[in-house]
Amino acid sequence: MSQTTLFHELNQEEQALVGIIREHEIISIDDLSLISQMSVSKTSGMLLTLEFSGIVKQCGVNEMFQLFSLIRAD
Repeated sequence: MSQTTLFHELNQEEQALVGIIREHEIISIDDLSLISQMSVSKTSGMLLTLEFSGIVKQCGVNEMFQLFSLIRAD
């Protein structure tokens, strides 16, 4: 397995969410949904995928998220 296959390849919507989280450092699902103009359910599902991939992590009790690891956006 090459090193490039170890990284989760982000689709365009995931890249958008990661970019918003990177700008805000810590952000709630509601704010992320509002800024990205995606439904809360879609945003929540995508965050779950990103969390399982080790890219974001939930912090605190109020559904706040932040980047867990540095990722390549290229």
